[in-house]
Amino acid sequence: MSRWLDLSVITSLFQKAYINDDDFERKFKVSKESSYYRRNRAYINSISTKDTGTYHGLFGFIRSVFNKYSTRATPIYELVSDSVKSDKDGSVNFEVLNTKDNVLISFRLTFHDGEIFRIRASEKDPLIPRYDEAAGFALVDGKEGPPLLDPSAIKATAETVDGPKVFTYTFGTTDSGKGSQSKKIRITEKPWKIEYLIGDEVVLQLNNNEYFNFEHHREKTEANEADVENGWSESFKNWTDEKPRGPESVGIDIEFPGFEHVYGIPEHSSPLSLKPTRGAEGGYTEPYRLYNVDTFEYNVDSPHGLYGSVPLMLAHNTKHTVGALWMSSAETWVDITKEEKSKVTTHWVSESGIMDIMVMTGPKPSDVFAQYAKATGTTAFPRDFSIAYHQCRWSYMSQKEVEEINSKFDDHSIPYDVIWLDIDYTDGMRYFTWNKMTFPDPEKLHRLLDETKRKVVTIIDPHIKVDEDYFVYQEAKENGYIIKDMKGKNFEGWCWPGSSAYIDFTNEKAREWWQKHYSFDIFKGSFPNTLIWNDMNEMAVFNQSELTLPRNLVHKNGWEQRDVHNLMGMLFHRSTFEGLVKREATPKRPFVLSRSYFAGSQRYGPVWTGDNAANWEHLAVSVPMVLSNSIAGIHFVGADVGGFFKDGDPELFTRWYQLGIWYPFFRGHTHRDSCRKEPWSMGEPHTSIIRDAILLRYRLLPYWYTLFRHSNVSGTPIARPLWVEFPEQPELFAEDKLFMVGSSLLIAPVLEPMQAKDEHAKASASEITIAFPKNAVWYDFFTHKAHKGGETLTRNVELSQIPAYVRGGSIVPTRERQRRSSELMRNDPYTLHIYVDEDGSAKGDLYIDDGETFDFEKGGYIHSSFEFSENKLVSSQNQDPKDVSIDAEVRNKYRESVEHIRIERIIVVGYQKVAAKAFISDSQGADREVDVEEDPITGSLVVRNPSVSVAHDWTIELKQQ
Repeated sequence: MSRWLDLSVITSLFQKAYINDDDFERKFKVSKESSYYRRNRAYINSISTKDTGTYHGLFGFIRSVFNKYSTRATPIYELVSDSVKSDKDGSVNFEVLNTKDNVLISFRLTFHDGEIFRIRASEKDPLIPRYDEAAGFALVDGKEGPPLLDPSAIKATAETVDGPKVFTYTFGTTDSGKGSQSKKIRITEKPWKIEYLIGDEVVLQLNNNEYFNFEHHREKTEANEADVENGWSESFKNWTDEKPRGPESVGIDIEFPGFEHVYGIPEHSSPLSLKPTRGAEGGYTEPYRLYNVDTFEYNVDSPHGLYGSVPLMLAHNTKHTVGALWMSSAETWVDITKEEKSKVTTHWVSESGIMDIMVMTGPKPSDVFAQYAKATGTTAFPRDFSIAYHQCRWSYMSQKEVEEINSKFDDHSIPYDVIWLDIDYTDGMRYFTWNKMTFPDPEKLHRLLDETKRKVVTIIDPHIKVDEDYFVYQEAKENGYIIKDMKGKNFEGWCWPGSSAYIDFTNEKAREWWQKHYSFDIFKGSFPNTLIWNDMNEMAVFNQSELTLPRNLVHKNGWEQRDVHNLMGMLFHRSTFEGLVKREATPKRPFVLSRSYFAGSQRYGPVWTGDNAANWEHLAVSVPMVLSNSIAGIHFVGADVGGFFKDGDPELFTRWYQLGIWYPFFRGHTHRDSCRKEPWSMGEPHTSIIRDAILLRYRLLPYWYTLFRHSNVSGTPIARPLWVEFPEQPELFAEDKLFMVGSSLLIAPVLEPMQAKDEHAKASASEITIAFPKNAVWYDFFTHKAHKGGETLTRNVELSQIPAYVRGGSIVPTRERQRRSSELMRNDPYTLHIYVDEDGSAKGDLYIDDGETFDFEKGGYIHSSFEFSENKLVSSQNQDPKDVSIDAEVRNKYRESVEHIRIERIIVVGYQKVAAKAFISDSQGADREVDVEEDPITGSLVVRNPSVSVAHDWTIELKQQ
């Protein structure tokens, strides 16, 4: 056996030793069925000084003996001496040599505005090009990313430390609480690795374990086929994947020294703090998979890939937060080991493409969010209706049924904004058409809904019915926009319409063609209050391996589906978004829901967590799933309220609405074979309780809309893990049952059914425990009772109760008038709820605009900042964001249009003084006094009808008796 070991022998050992998951009946791959993952693990096992797997039984004993006495091979990759060079633009280039095959890998390190750095690697002289276009779609500024840092801001030094050369690049500073500290990149020549440091503390390391492995392109020869197991062909169940480009995977280890928790890489039905994957106690025996597939009724607590893939991982400890974006749209496996409490090692392997890693250097959570937003963009600012309640079912089968559902909402005094139409509204699943038998008059339906300012969402899926008489298929075929098979023929798969074609959305001309179909002239029966739902866009194909497109299909420029797979959903989403922008002379902000997504999808609209089930496990896992998406930039996200599959029971249904009102995207949805799940479907008392929950969402819409503006401007998540707001409290770092909405609201959902005290008693309440974060006072949202930070509260929660608490020091705006839809609330007055902290102070803000156009980009908005201190509440206008180009006419016109909107009530909670009057000083010179009352139930102070305008600056001072 050679010094390098025979990889086929190692791979065979790895295959036999890997833990099986025989109890799980799969339609989807696990890692042992992925040849390139096996090859990368085999390479690691050949060089590692310790085994990284967990094995059992006789084989485990044999393996342990083998490991103890076997000789480990030397890593085959070495940094080429004296290849580290700096360019005029501040970038750093160097080369790494594959000493076994004599292949050079070129590396480029770049420094970007916002204190981001990026490392890219590819073959120096490739036999054929490698795919490197994922960044062009994911990054908001295009393939090259944010502007490069001025070279003068980068300080380079080189020294020899105990033999090897070390190159250090200082590119920024941060105040960590110990004074100003430098941010540095350190490249060590041998063994080669790249480190990110704050001061002298290493925060992130690349290749510290020498897991780097880059499968170069090579000719298909008998010797190469023998050397690379399944390099040109492999099978899964009844399908064979032919690989004309041969092996081309890339992998490396990313290590986080000093950290115990890592987060992100959605989408998985796993805890917020990611579990180890190499057989550790309490962990998984499978790596996390990033591969978008139609995994309906997915398992809970699993690392298997779901509908979306955002290859962003965050690490957080009490001192630092850092993020690493792995810019690959190919299938990716991520292993996590936590061998020591103070270190997390991750191993990333992708099937194809270049290596492209962008690091958000922090050091605070807010810094990482802002840096990631600078790279991939912020959340598309939604229209106001889209953050209200949506009602959906597969399917509302007729126009008559939709009209009946619409009336029943009014009959039950429940507001809603959008009703959704699934695939059955179409003519035989031909999208952009209507079934004239069941929906005879779409215009009449839209007019009816528009009377109460409600909207219709129609589903448009990416599979195109193969029908020569169907205009969409005909045009796609004639223009060459259909994805091809290996022989150059149009690929056909099976989906809802039967035989289906799939558009190549990597082709810019195909995207532009698709956008035109949303015009009112082409999508006849659509109107300004028609919005869109993009489903099945992983892409789903019922009769292919893993229910998706074959990996060797061919796209424009010859790229294979394996290269672009995780991008496809986002490109479809993007095309729809851009089509809706173009369909009206005065563009309105689009609403497009997508099931599949990638890094950057936040720029195009909301997503949801897919086809869940009506059980308590799926209810509970929706919280970490929403939070994991949120910290990975996907802020506009929710889960199907009530559960998509199965019926559930009235208690579960009610509790899901009480949780769902805290999802950024709030939609009830269910399967056609499930029971009816409209809010009134379970009868009383559930209907009234659910009505109260939905009304609470509508009351808080001003707060939600303001949070979405912050997300749109700064990249700050809307739903947040507790550690985001309390980054120095390690007891909160794994918490994923409690969460924050914005910085003010702490949500403690009921995630388990009520339990009776004994077998003879009837269950009447659920018991929950809330550990309040330290360094804050917390007020019950409903009773205003105060709780100290650090206190642990165990309470019984009756079915009608929603555990929600407000952080002291917050000001929360609401609208208290009940309307049938959110648009009907636009002229209603506001109430400000002031929750004072221990110093008697509070802060908050309120953002408003027209709720639908892009005029906010020209200054057509009001953004008021509120500060309460020393008995005074001061309202002033916030400074405009840097990206707003002010049009004075647009600004003035909007301000004039909202001058009549008033603050009708101010409630002060936790105020320890007595006040009888409030003196109002208005910037318009209308000074006056109003009465102050004490609420007899909560004891809070109420300033009634101060009648100050949201468009003006003003001060209200509480006068003591």
